[in-house]
Amino acid sequence: HDLRFINRLCDRLCVMDQGQVIASGETEDVWRDPRVIEVYVGQSETA
Repeated sequence: HDLRFINRLCDRLCVMDQGQVIASGETEDVWRDPRVIEVYVGQSETA
């Protein structure tokens, strides 16, 4: 996925993991979601 392109193009996102929606909403809020961070980066800092 080209995340920079997505950030420029979209003002809302829906993120899925293994066929399940794990977050949706405004782009900035979705990227801050601990579940999204865990799936895309690894373990979140809040865990």
